[in-house]
Amino acid sequence: MTMTLGAQLERDRLARRAARLDRVVAELRARARFYGDRPAVPRPLCQALADFQRELARIRRRLAAPAALDTRAGGTP
Repeated sequence: MTMTLGAQLERDRLARRAARLDRVVAELRARARFYGDRPAVPRPLCQALADFQRELARIRRRLAAPAALDTRAGGTP
Protein backbone atom coordinates (compact mmCIF):
# COMPACT_ATOMS: atom_id res chain seq x y z
CA MET A 1 0.00 0.00 0.00
CA THR A 2 1.36 3.38 -0.93
CA MET A 3 0.48 6.41 1.13
CA THR A 4 -0.30 9.87 -0.10
CA LEU A 5 2.17 12.59 0.74
CA GLY A 6 -0.29 14.08 3.22
CA ALA A 7 -0.78 10.71 4.94
CA GLN A 8 2.98 10.18 5.20
CA LEU A 9 3.48 13.66 6.66
CA GLU A 10 0.70 13.02 9.19
CA ARG A 11 2.27 9.69 10.14
CA ASP A 12 5.67 11.36 10.62
CA ARG A 13 4.08 14.09 12.74
CA LEU A 14 2.33 11.51 14.91
CA ALA A 15 5.53 9.48 15.31
CA ARG A 16 7.42 12.59 16.48
CA ARG A 17 4.59 13.47 18.87
CA ALA A 18 4.62 9.93 20.28
CA ALA A 19 8.38 10.14 20.86
CA ARG A 20 7.98 13.45 22.71
CA LEU A 21 5.14 12.05 24.81
CA ASP A 22 7.25 8.99 25.67
CA ARG A 23 9.88 11.32 27.10
CA VAL A 24 7.28 13.36 29.02
CA VAL A 25 5.66 10.25 30.50
CA ALA A 26 9.07 8.87 31.52
CA GLU A 27 9.92 12.13 33.27
CA LEU A 28 6.56 12.30 35.05
CA ARG A 29 6.98 8.69 36.22
CA ALA A 30 10.43 9.56 37.56
CA ARG A 31 8.95 12.51 39.45
CA ALA A 32 6.19 10.29 40.83
CA ARG A 33 8.84 7.82 42.07
CA PHE A 34 10.44 10.73 43.94
CA TYR A 35 7.32 10.77 46.13
CA GLY A 36 7.52 7.02 46.72
CA ASP A 37 8.27 7.21 50.45
CA ARG A 38 5.71 9.94 51.09
CA PRO A 39 2.01 9.41 51.77
CA ALA A 40 0.79 10.37 48.31
CA VAL A 41 1.91 11.61 44.94
CA PRO A 42 0.48 15.11 44.30
CA ARG A 43 -2.85 14.91 42.51
CA PRO A 44 -1.89 17.30 39.67
CA LEU A 45 1.11 15.09 38.90
CA CYS A 46 -1.08 12.00 38.75
CA GLN A 47 -3.60 13.80 36.53
CA ALA A 48 -0.90 15.04 34.15
CA LEU A 49 0.60 11.57 33.89
CA ALA A 50 -2.80 10.01 33.18
CA ASP A 51 -3.63 12.67 30.55
CA PHE A 52 -0.33 12.22 28.71
CA GLN A 53 -0.67 8.42 28.84
CA ARG A 54 -4.17 8.62 27.30
CA GLU A 55 -2.92 10.90 24.54
CA LEU A 56 0.03 8.61 23.86
CA ALA A 57 -2.29 5.59 23.66
CA ARG A 58 -4.52 7.41 21.15
CA ILE A 59 -1.54 8.30 18.97
CA ARG A 60 -0.17 4.76 19.10
CA ARG A 61 -3.57 3.39 18.03
CA ARG A 62 -3.57 5.76 15.05
CA LEU A 63 -0.03 4.77 14.13
CA ALA A 64 -0.94 1.07 14.38
CA ALA A 65 -3.72 1.58 11.80
CA PRO A 66 -1.87 3.16 8.86
CA ALA A 67 -4.87 2.83 6.55
CA ALA A 68 -6.68 5.36 8.72
CA LEU A 69 -4.06 7.94 7.72
CA ASP A 70 -4.36 7.27 3.99
CA THR A 71 -7.18 9.30 2.46
CA ARG A 72 -7.26 7.01 -0.59
CA ALA A 73 -8.13 4.08 1.69
CA GLY A 74 -11.21 5.92 2.94
CA GLY A 75 -9.68 7.11 6.20
CA THR A 76 -9.78 10.61 7.56
CA PRO A 77 -6.57 12.63 7.53
